[in-house]
Amino acid sequence: IEVRGPSRDLHSGNEGGVFTEPLADLSKVLASLVDSHNNILVPGFYANVRPNMLHAAVHRLETSHEFSLAGYKQLIGVDQLTSGRTERDLLTARWCQPSLRCVRGEAVCGGAPLCPPAGAAVGKVSIRFVPDQDAGQLVELLGAHVQHEFAKLRSPNSVALEVHSTGDWWEASPDSAYMRMAERALGKEWGVEPLLVREGGTMPVASSLQKMLGAPALLLPMGQASDSPHLANERIRRLNLLRGKNVVKNLLVEVGQ
Repeated sequence: IEVRGPSRDLHSGNEGGVFTEPLADLSKVLASLVDSHNNILVPGFYANVRPNMLHAAVHRLETSHEFSLAGYKQLIGVDQLTSGRTERDLLTARWCQPSLRCVRGEAVCGGAPLCPPAGAAVGKVSIRFVPDQDAGQLVELLGAHVQHEFAKLRSPNSVALEVHSTGDWWEASPDSAYMRMAERALGKEWGVEPLLVREGGTMPVASSLQKMLGAPALLLPMGQASDSPHLANERIRRLNLLRGKNVVKNLLVEVGQ
């Protein structure tokens, strides 16, 4: 989301306070996207969310000690969560509901660090959407909301929405033959019944491959929740990597039979 104002960067000590700063406008627009409990305020955003998506996973989780509210809060480093008074509520928010996050907001300035107010400001937004939502429709809803909220400011600046990347949601059928093979392959190596999970991340790639190749996709877990994917100090435990190799071998044997 980009707000543009002056045709060039300006010095904050000289020109600050005499025009409408793009970063101030951007901050107000970004603040209109979600409330203090992370509820998305874009009208129509929750339409087409499939109900009861937690059902397939929850019966195994209820007999497992792999997940707890206290453990999750400690893992992500927070004292309080905005969603989830129970483990089921938390997993519903994480796995079955869309989310909208403002991952960055900054003045676009080509000069020295003290140059803002700058001529433009950009906020980067990340959306996780779920079955059966449509990415194109969500972009249209977001764009209409941004324009509406910006118009309420009566600002002389301009606002624009640009989509950098998008994809489709993807899910595997828990009753498919390949999922059953994967469960046996994992169980043979680790000696436990695998849990079924929903996560956001690699799904667009899996969906694209499935469509391009005309073959079912399958995601095999190898790492741990503490691996910090795509973050600082990303890792995978050596034991998981070696045993993951055995899981793949077991799966190929299953497929061959």
